[in-house]
Amino acid sequence: MATLETQRFTFKPNMGIVRDQCDGVMERDPATKRTVRGGLKSFRRAVERVDRGDAHGALSMFIKTLRGLGGLGANELEACCFFYVGFIMFAVGDDEEALKMLHAALLKTQDPWLALAAYNRMTLHHLTKNECPEVEKLADASEKALARVPESDTKTYYWAAVDYNRAEARYRRSEYSEVLSCARAAQGRFQSLGMEAEAAKSLGLLANAQLSLGNIEAGLADANEAIALLRGQGHESELPFILQGKAAALVQQGDRRGATECLQEAIAIYRQCDNITGINEALAAIAGIEATDDDW
Repeated sequence: MATLETQRFTFKPNMGIVRDQCDGVMERDPATKRTVRGGLKSFRRAVERVDRGDAHGALSMFIKTLRGLGGLGANELEACCFFYVGFIMFAVGDDEEALKMLHAALLKTQDPWLALAAYNRMTLHHLTKNECPEVEKLADASEKALARVPESDTKTYYWAAVDYNRAEARYRRSEYSEVLSCARAAQGRFQSLGMEAEAAKSLGLLANAQLSLGNIEAGLADANEAIALLRGQGHESELPFILQGKAAALVQQGDRRGATECLQEAIAIYRQCDNITGINEALAAIAGIEATDDDW
């Protein structure tokens, strides 16, 4: 299953909030002016390095900024630094430190957009680890943050992401009837934003939930539509999850040849992605179909 990710909606720090708070710190204690201004300058340079793809350079500058700001009360600036460090730690594979940094950001910030971006990134981590209760907690927290922000495309995106993440977590726990409304809501919201790939992935998740519930006709219709959409968009890497669900349904209908063709297509895509686990699962499913054919 492909966990939802997108680069269309990315967090940018609200420098208005950050500067206002820093101004307040300097006004209360003029002796902090040099440190706070230096921290703002260092932070801006670190973000520029992030934008250039210089993760190592950005990381050292964010850490330097945090060391200088400790205890001054510039919480939003600290929160932004923790946030970026958390994302960089995820990128380099230090998941434990990444989660610590994002939790630290959440403790410091009053910016709901920063909180939503942090919750979403933490959710992706917990989904890949099959830690579904954590996903539900983060979805609840995201809904509270969403209640604090005005209507916008970005808000719609985060609502869609919450719906999709809930749907995926519930699918992973085999709570298929609980997937349906969340997946449909995600599909509709993504479509309203013109995010066709994400809408198709939501439809594929809905299809597999329908098939798992025994709603074969509706599930196959949704699966076929999702497959056609993803193929048309060039997102073949998303197809194996749907193809394997479709194959299981075709076996139930007695169409073993069609099921085998679906699994062979899934294997071809898995090979392109070097997904050994996926290849082995699909091969095992084909072996099961062949064994059933021998029984006949």
